[in-house]
Amino acid sequence: IGTVIPSVPVVDSYQKIKQIIKCYLVLFPTLSSNDIQDIFDIIEQANTKYFNKDMMSEFYSLKAVAYSKLNRNDEAQKLFSCATQLSDTNLTRIWINWGDFLLKQSSIINDDESIIICYLNACKDLTEIKARSILSKIFYLLSHDNENNNNNKLSICIERYLSLIPVQHWLFWLPQIMNKLIRNESSQCMLAILNELIRLYPQAVYVQIKKFLRKLIENKHDEKLIPSTPITPTIDINLNLPTISYRQQAINNLNRLEQILLGQHPTIVRILDIIIEQLNTINETLFEYIIKRLYQCQRKIYEDLFENKKDLSEDVKQIIQHLKDILNNDNNEYKNIQPIKIQFSN
Repeated sequence: IGTVIPSVPVVDSYQKIKQIIKCYLVLFPTLSSNDIQDIFDIIEQANTKYFNKDMMSEFYSLKAVAYSKLNRNDEAQKLFSCATQLSDTNLTRIWINWGDFLLKQSSIINDDESIIICYLNACKDLTEIKARSILSKIFYLLSHDNENNNNNKLSICIERYLSLIPVQHWLFWLPQIMNKLIRNESSQCMLAILNELIRLYPQAVYVQIKKFLRKLIENKHDEKLIPSTPITPTIDINLNLPTISYRQQAINNLNRLEQILLGQHPTIVRILDIIIEQLNTINETLFEYIIKRLYQCQRKIYEDLFENKKDLSEDVKQIIQHLKDILNNDNNEYKNIQPIKIQFSN
């Protein structure tokens, strides 16, 4: 009597094969030669006739990872290429696997540009949190851009594919981007990223600009020299390029960025400037407050005496009396000190 064997859905069959291969790949360092052979038996004997393109794409990716474990790099490279061409969706994991494979081979094959392209393609479909680990690898590769005399190939590559990456992915890395900008490392690429951030997150960029400007102004001891392009070319063979300090180069980059920010968001920048000025005023000590007011009085007196030719004897007496009142005040809290208001005769 014939029996009917129920057919297994293609999706279930595919998922079972995929999970078995993944388990073997995780345990690969501990497997014996027989177990490794079992992996390839499963891969080679898998009936992929009924798999759709997305399934075949992921299957080829897993197959490529398995081949890379056995140093069959040429076959793995071809399989990764086939996997990305078969499907237009769900390619995130494939791009990550391909990028990791190329990164491991970077000591043999110096192709950092291809690695960055893989990681950038992977980031475009990831959430911001999941993309952080991928972007960290991109920044790691960028650190070698200037060391290997690549003529900023990696920076140019990122600029070319920058539109693929959601802008919010770069927000977490804003301090690192600013650091690379002031160190003049991949500065054009960093400016391109910051331009995108300024468009959507002007306040975050503004805070970082002010933070780094203040740090550079306070730390005046760092004077690393950077060669700069001469203004006018000369025929002299022994051309001495004018040099500017590391600190000045960084300040120039930040000022340039500040001008871009002001051009795109003038209202926001002015409001933030007013807020910072008010916060600085609150932080003033009593002595600083008095000195500041004295300078204001001095400027007004000079203006009226030498320009307007006025008699200010009464106003000077009033100023002195105000200062005596402040100095004799026992309350040292700044919040209780009222600004000195002096009415000069017009």
